[in-house]
Amino acid sequence: MNKESTDQYWSIVQQCLQKIHALQSSAATECIAEFRDDIEKMVDPDVPMTSELIYHNEPFSLAYDLAGGEETYNAVLEKHKGTYHTILVAHGWAEARNEGNSTHRRGKPTTYG
Repeated sequence: MNKESTDQYWSIVQQCLQKIHALQSSAATECIAEFRDDIEKMVDPDVPMTSELIYHNEPFSLAYDLAGGEETYNAVLEKHKGTYHTILVAHGWAEARNEGNSTHRRGKPTTYG
């Protein structure tokens, strides 16, 4: 992913945390910063695919994991599918992404290193 796509990815995660999971902007920013710090430590700059694999999860899925709510993934997705679509459209990702229909595993987001 290039820098612009990476920035858009994190902007989508941020908006999902705020608009879907009701986190304040500062809390969402802090949550993302901590997670990004963690994954940056795992990225091997000598292995180009390492950073690509980090962004395998849908932004919606990552936001769900970071928010840590009580509802199931499918319940949150069903309830907020329209909001997520609107967020994706605003970033030009609606056609390119699978809109949250990826396999989701509860817990720490999947990263590879």
